[in-house]
Formats: sequence, structure tokens, C-alpha cells
Amino acid sequence: WIWESETEGGLFGSEKSIKSMKDNMALFMEDESYDKYCHRRYDDVSNSSECRMPWSNLNMFYASSWDVDKVQSVIDTLAFEYPKNVDLYNTLAPCALGKYYCPDNADEMDVSWAIMLNENITSITDKWDFKG
Repeated sequence: WIWESETEGGLFGSEKSIKSMKDNMALFMEDESYDKYCHRRYDDVSNSSECRMPWSNLNMFYASSWDVDKVQSVIDTLAFEYPKNVDLYNTLAPCALGKYYCPDNADEMDVSWAIMLNENITSITDKWDFKG
């Protein structure tokens, strides 16, 4: 689903606009056949799957909880000496996930910083579940 705005306020410019997008998304997510076409998350261990949230900026507006201090901390961390920290995180994010490429010359303190930042970002976005 691609959202467009015909208002001067833009796509996320008003509560009414955001609520309208939520209502439209719910048409799909509440459909009795949704589990047949949803984006699935697979668990190789249990050999099962479940529907996951569609990828949408709209999800953050309906988070089940919101840790204002943690969100502000992540924003402040990335904004400090902008764009230096953004670039550093983007370089080390695959390494911070623990699954992908780690640059050979990566500083151990920087990697620890990226891991901590990634954990904070993940704990925030895990609540973007459309349940709020």
C-alpha cells in the first residue's frame, strides 16, 4: 500500500490523516483471510510462522508503548556531530546485529556503542505493533 497526501499538511500532517490511514490498513489486517497473504515471520526451530506487521511508518503512531527518554536518547546520539554518528552506526549496524560483516579495522568501543544503540532502537521499534 502506498500512501499519498492531497493536503498541504502532508501525509502525516494531521490526526485525521493518520487515523484515516490506520482505518484503511485495518481493512486488510482485519480481513478473515489476512493470514493467507500477510508478510510472514518464519521460525526454523519450531517450523512455524506467524503474520508480522506490514512495513509502514504508520506503525510508530500506534505503538503499544513509547519510552520518551529512550527515543530522545537515540535521537540525541545520532544527532551528535551529525552526520558522523549516523555514518558510524550505518557502517557498524551489520556488525552490531552479530550476523554480518564487521570491518577489520572496527574499533572495539565503536562496535560496543553500535550494539548498545542497536538494542535501544530495537526495543523502541519492537513496540511499533499497531496495538496502541
